[in-house]
Amino acid sequence: MKHAFQYNKQICAETETRFKNLKAETLKLNQEIESMNDNTDGIIDQLRHKLMLSETQNCEKMTKAEARIKELRMEITALNEDIEIATTCNDDVNTKLKNYNNKVTLAEARIQDLEANNFELTRQIEMVTNSSDGIINELTNKLMMAEKHHHVKMTEAEERTKKRKSWKFGR
Repeated sequence: MKHAFQYNKQICAETETRFKNLKAETLKLNQEIESMNDNTDGIIDQLRHKLMLSETQNCEKMTKAEARIKELRMEITALNEDIEIATTCNDDVNTKLKNYNNKVTLAEARIQDLEANNFELTRQIEMVTNSSDGIINELTNKLMMAEKHHHVKMTEAEERTKKRKSWKFGR
């Protein structure tokens, strides 16, 4: 039994040594865990700080972005109004251009009519001129014949007058 007691004592001593070693190891691990927790807490604090800064910066960026979006929407509204005005002006210009083109087409048709009338009048003037030339030549010939006839008559009248005077005055 002594042997069993000795064995139990030895096992108790080994267990106690193992327990002390485990306790020391546990203490060491607990210190490492606390150190890691402290580090982790520091890292978490840093991350929280960075997160808060990031959130602040993101809020500022969001506020700026929202302001810029409002500006852009106002610019888009103004551009749409300008486009609407330009479209209306363009429609007015197109209407005026169509009216102008219609007037030009009518004027071109009128010019063609006038050119045709001018051609016809020129032809008629040529005919009248040719006819007038013929009439003038005929009248000139008649006038010359009349002048000759008149000259002959005048000469005959002068001769008769001379004869009468000579009879009167006895020559």
